[in-house]
Amino acid sequence: MTSPSLMLTLLVVLPVFSWCILPAVGNTLSLANLNGLKSQFQTGLKSATDLPSLHYSLAGAKELGTQSPETFCNDIKKLVDKSNAESIYHATEAAKTLNTCKLSAEDFRSTVSSTIQSDKSTTAEIYYAVHASINLGLSVDESAVEKRLNALAKTDDSVLSQGYALLTAAQLSPAIAKTYADTINDLVQQADEVDGHLLQYEGGISTTALVFNAFYEVAEKAGAPVKIDPKQLVKFANYFSTKRHVAT
Repeated sequence: MTSPSLMLTLLVVLPVFSWCILPAVGNTLSLANLNGLKSQFQTGLKSATDLPSLHYSLAGAKELGTQSPETFCNDIKKLVDKSNAESIYHATEAAKTLNTCKLSAEDFRSTVSSTIQSDKSTTAEIYYAVHASINLGLSVDESAVEKRLNALAKTDDSVLSQGYALLTAAQLSPAIAKTYADTINDLVQQADEVDGHLLQYEGGISTTALVFNAFYEVAEKAGAPVKIDPKQLVKFANYFSTKRHVAT
């Protein structure tokens, strides 16, 4: 069985590789690498028994040009936990990969709304609830979300929490996204340098890929460039290049 964490890493690393195509690490993904990725996602689709694995496998397969059968919609509806924002997020993201899979917003409105409003929710849970709400076409109180993110930043300043905050901001208005995009350089400075030529975050490839991906998502929403020193960008690229075996 393919683990959800592996499938997440594979999916997040795909855009990261494309952003890191620099002369220093050119031809990052070979045809063999891509075929290996396709094989991983197809295996994931065949063996997935949980919603995260199904979501990441469907999304990864589509990213690589394979449209999965609509019958997976039944699996999505069967596996989703209507009382859990993370599960709803995975369901809505998985449904987006199919052409005719529709989920009822009213089935999930209460859970995503209460998650956003709760002072017990983590930054990751806020992200899941906000992203799921948008996928479902539900309105989001952006000022309330921004207030919750600001409060959470005072109690959890971990790199991963900051990454989820950037991803959440990327779902909001360009003005809010710009506020968070302006913090990218500070977050880059928190990366650990390895052997003088690699940059990574504590937590390894999954955390580093998620945070790096967040840089580009929030900057794109803000309509702003990603302010990373070229030398630092090369060091991130070098790190991802050394992790090609994870994806194949």
